[in-house]
Amino acid sequence: VPASNFTLGILLKMYGWRRELDKAFDVFHDMPQRFGFLANKQAYMCLLNACLTNGCLDRALRVFEDLRRSGLGADGKAYGALVGGCVRNGALEPAVALVEEAYGLRTGPGQCKLPPGQHIMPDHIERLFRALSQRG
Repeated sequence: VPASNFTLGILLKMYGWRRELDKAFDVFHDMPQRFGFLANKQAYMCLLNACLTNGCLDRALRVFEDLRRSGLGADGKAYGALVGGCVRNGALEPAVALVEEAYGLRTGPGQCKLPPGQHIMPDHIERLFRALSQRG
C-alpha cells in the first residue's frame, strides 16, 4: 500500500497524542518527499493540532504560516483551531489578531482572508470574548 496524505495524517495524530512532536515534524517533512506526494491541507491541520495538543503554540503558529504560504490557504477550521489554541494558552493578543486578519478587520472591507462562505466557529470567538472580558 503506497503512503499517502491519509497515512501521513494518521502518523501525525499518533505522534501528537504520544507527545512526540519532533517525530511528527520529521514524518511531515520526510514522508511526502520520500513517497512523492505533497502534504495536503488535512495533513497541515493534523500537524497544527499536534502542536496545540502539546502546548506548543509557537510551533503551531509556524505551521499555520507554512500552510498559508503553501498555496493551500488557511480556512475557517485552521483559523478556528489556532484561535482556540491561543485562548487555551492565554495568548489573547495573537488570537485577536487572527480574528481581525481572518475577517479583514485590520486591512479594510474586501480584505477577508477566509475563503468565501467560510467562518471561524462561533464557539472559538465566544471563548475569546469571554477570556478578554475576564482579563479586563
